[in-house]
Amino acid sequence: MKILVTGGCGYVGSALIPHLLANNYKIVCLDAQWFGNGFLPENENLTICKADLRDHDLLAHCLKGSTAVIHLAGMTNDNECKKHPLEANAVNFGVFENLVKLSNEAGVKRFIFPSSAAAYGNSNYPVSEDHPLLPTTDYGRFKRDCEEVLKASKLKYFILRPGGVFGYAPRMRFDLSVNMMTAHAALNGEILVAGGEQSRPHVHIRDLIDVILRLLTANINSDVFNVVYANQRIELTARIVARTVEKWLKREISVMVSERTDDRSYLVSGDKLRQILSFECRRNIEDGVGELCHAFKRGQWPDALENKVYSNVAPV
Repeated sequence: MKILVTGGCGYVGSALIPHLLANNYKIVCLDAQWFGNGFLPENENLTICKADLRDHDLLAHCLKGSTAVIHLAGMTNDNECKKHPLEANAVNFGVFENLVKLSNEAGVKRFIFPSSAAAYGNSNYPVSEDHPLLPTTDYGRFKRDCEEVLKASKLKYFILRPGGVFGYAPRMRFDLSVNMMTAHAALNGEILVAGGEQSRPHVHIRDLIDVILRLLTANINSDVFNVVYANQRIELTARIVARTVEKWLKREISVMVSERTDDRSYLVSGDKLRQILSFECRRNIEDGVGELCHAFKRGQWPDALENKVYSNVAPV
């Protein structure tokens, strides 16, 4: 099976593609390479194309012979979407309708789209997949709008709404809450929390990857799935991170809580994934933080909090 992975040089893609190759899939990775491409292995079954999804002809060429598409590309940082609204709209939503259209013309059999739990907007209880999508951020709105395009298409699709992803990947991101807290704790000995009472859903990157692998062969109809291990208040998450870093790095970590500056607070239910796919997310925050601490102990990412390559800052 040939699979087109857009944005495959990024955080999720750099961890996903080695697993796809291990399962003998042939991969075409199409990525603008804003953050480089040195995170993927050399492999005869992997072709890496440095290109923008807005290149219609190249996109059509890359889709030839593909039986599946995994769409990871986009501007995935809320602050960057705010700072660069026109570019964010172009790369997050503007390219999507054409990608879906060309995928249908190429005979793609299934289209996997990791959307986001941010598409729901705020909620005070764990919402299921049929809950209205009322996003409060541009990033969440782009995801919702792409979902609507995909649902209206003739493609067989699987839409995933993961919580905040955490854990180790060859191309790391330290602008995601658990990863960012871990970096601050490991490098500065402290975690700063703005507010803390707001809630977030979390999922380990490997659990998200395992869901994607399952959906490449699952004999089910088009569907939407939340992907979440746990919903937690941000302050509780910070204290779990602090305790875990203390255990691994043998140093005291302080958690400081300040005034809340973020109005986002949402929770999602993972029941449907368990019921339909019999899939249970099983890796917890301690697992992910432990992976990162192991790398920090080796001296990896000394510039994790300064280097823009780790925070999806768009070069626009």
